[in-house]
Amino acid sequence: MAGMADRQDNLAVRVLAPALTGGRLDAVALREGERAWTYRELADKVSRMRIATRSRRRAPSSA
Repeated sequence: MAGMADRQDNLAVRVLAPALTGGRLDAVALREGERAWTYRELADKVSRMRIATRSRRRAPSSA
C-alpha cells in the first residue's frame, strides 16, 4: 500500500518482536507507577488497535 512504512519502521514491531520470538511473553515490558504490562498484554492491545484502525478505514463514510 502506498505511503505505508516499512514493517521494520513500526515501533510496535521493533519493541515486541524480539520479546515475542524470544519467549519473553510474560516478562514486564512497560511499567508506570504501580501498573505493569507484559509483552503479551502489549501485543494484544496492539493487535486490537490494528483491527479497529483497519475496520474504520474500510467503513463506508457517513458524510
